[in-house]
Amino acid sequence: MFHKFFEFAGEKNKRDIQSEEEFLKYCSGKSFLNGLYRIHNTEDIPKWNGIVGKAFPEFSGKIRTFGYDWKGNQFALDTDRNVVLLFEPGSGEVSDLNEDFVAFHNEIMPGNREECLDESFFEEWYEANDRNQLLHDKCIEEEIFDNKEDPVFPLDYIPIAYDSCGNIILLNARKGEAYGNIFFANHELYDEKGFYVITQIACSFNEFIQKLSPFDRQEN
Repeated sequence: MFHKFFEFAGEKNKRDIQSEEEFLKYCSGKSFLNGLYRIHNTEDIPKWNGIVGKAFPEFSGKIRTFGYDWKGNQFALDTDRNVVLLFEPGSGEVSDLNEDFVAFHNEIMPGNREECLDESFFEEWYEANDRNQLLHDKCIEEEIFDNKEDPVFPLDYIPIAYDSCGNIILLNARKGEAYGNIFFANHELYDEKGFYVITQIACSFNEFIQKLSPFDRQEN
């Protein structure tokens, strides 16, 4: 039933998985395509149902999470309509993918990998990080859910690093002219909305990496 997904993911699976439950059990805790897409551990699904429900209250108790991407975007099944939803904590947006669990894995994801997973941007990030695969329980957006509670930067920015003083390096995740640009968030200064003052420091993740240089404490 999921042969197309496993072919897309490069997974050599010879089992004929016939249900959503069997798929989740078989793929529990697995990462695919160097960490581009992951399946939640089955025992962690109730925890993530709660986390996503808290961040998106209108969906609390109405979803069943099952997977997430490298940025921390969550995929869940709308339990009332049996369609897959995409939750983007970076922008606060929810997308209705209008397909069930099987069609999402076999058709939507392989055919729309850029829209679903932002694959080209992942490849840029992956190469800049010496092709080190993200661990299953790590993503570049770990603090987004906490930021929704008491936001200190706009929800369409993703924290990717800190400096030695606790200032945050942010990536702009909202589609548009500034998409993928890198910003510096000064944690000691606030704007009129109560956010940290942010300043653009690079036009891409690669440019940001290339600008980095060793810090010599003796010279500073």
